[in-house]
Amino acid sequence: MPVLPLLRQLLPSTPAPTPAPTPAKPWEELAPLIAAASTTVALPSIAFTPGSVRAEVVTELLPEPVPFLEKASAFVLCVLGEAKDPPIRAVALRLSEGEGIAVTSGGVVTLFLPYFAQHRRTHSADEAARELLGVLLHELVHVYQHDGRGGMPGGVIEGVADFVRLRGGLGAPHWCRRRGGVWDAGYERTGYFLDWVEGRWPGFVRVLNGESRTGWDAAVFRVVTGQAVDALWERYQAELPEVEVGGGAAPARPTEAG
Repeated sequence: MPVLPLLRQLLPSTPAPTPAPTPAKPWEELAPLIAAASTTVALPSIAFTPGSVRAEVVTELLPEPVPFLEKASAFVLCVLGEAKDPPIRAVALRLSEGEGIAVTSGGVVTLFLPYFAQHRRTHSADEAARELLGVLLHELVHVYQHDGRGGMPGGVIEGVADFVRLRGGLGAPHWCRRRGGVWDAGYERTGYFLDWVEGRWPGFVRVLNGESRTGWDAAVFRVVTGQAVDALWERYQAELPEVEVGGGAAPARPTEAG
């Protein structure tokens, strides 16, 4: 037997190099509606202050968060029509090793890295980036939206945030329109309902936000549509198919506003 083939059999084979992970697309491609947003409302100063934690969990998907946050802020204000009064003068994105997904308090948005690290391990780069962008958009709504001077139900607050996320083309894959429950259950259930109302009475969510500047009153539904919110919910439910539309296994409940 020739020596060279024999040596090849005896020597350990060199493992093939591990291919480099495919990077996520630029956020402008993943969120074109956000990239195209503009507003005449003056934006607050926006900063990314990662601290000493694993910033690469975020920056590998979104290398420069501030330009996205600026455009996402413009998109939120286009949808809501006006910002919180008194206005937020500064927005900061921070990172934490805590549990959960994200939380907003005043102008500070905090992302919890373990969630995003785990999500990246089980999804493609583009899917993980879209989730990150969607969560950030949701949180920015809490920065700018009126909350009825503290009187707006939490489910409505979260529903408006997910409505804006839907309108920005960044709804989560596990979301689905389904029957049952109550209109102000929050998150995507309320978000889809608001989307249905908005589709029939364009500008409704902008009015809802504006009317919530000084207090909360569900009568805004009747003022705009001529129907009480419970009647609208029944109409919406009747139009839904018996089978859930879209969806899949839902992750942990997304975000909370502070």
